[in-house]
Amino acid sequence: MMDELDRSAILALLVRRDEALIERDEQTKIIKDANERLDKANGSIHSYADALKAFDIDLSDKEQFARIKKEFGGQIHRVLVERGIIKPSETKQQPLPLPEPEKKEVPTINEMILDRLKVAGATGSKAAPIREWIKKTHNIEIHEKTVGMSLYRLLKKDRVRRDGHTWFIVEEAVNPGAATPGPSTEQS
Repeated sequence: MMDELDRSAILALLVRRDEALIERDEQTKIIKDANERLDKANGSIHSYADALKAFDIDLSDKEQFARIKKEFGGQIHRVLVERGIIKPSETKQQPLPLPEPEKKEVPTINEMILDRLKVAGATGSKAAPIREWIKKTHNIEIHEKTVGMSLYRLLKKDRVRRDGHTWFIVEEAVNPGAATPGPSTEQS
């Protein structure tokens, strides 16, 4: 039978646990919202770079990029200051450089799936939204069953788990590379 002191301690611990759960859920939502905004911005960056190709401007060409930066950098800076997107003091009155285009390899389907499930966190995700994100973010058309089949293979490797049609990433062990303690198998 619990005395009043034990009940008070248990209550305090349960309240602190629920506070932590609420904080985790709030932070997960913030991260999810930020990642959605980041995905949208990355999609826009790629779309604008593609649109510039209609004018024979390829920002991945370093010489052409330098010429464009020299010609338009000051004007870009002025417009961004006028729109209140940046403050003149933030750039010390120098023209804002155009961002270097990203040159990274496209991740594998499994890497993309695991990335989306990390972002989804405790809410998890169904296969269709992951496929739509891959299509939108990486401009890749994939078969409608590809994500589902990949998720199933990841399930067999214990990288993901599922609850109905909702998939979740399986957290890795804290120190998966550490040797298991025990008797030595070496012979003397």
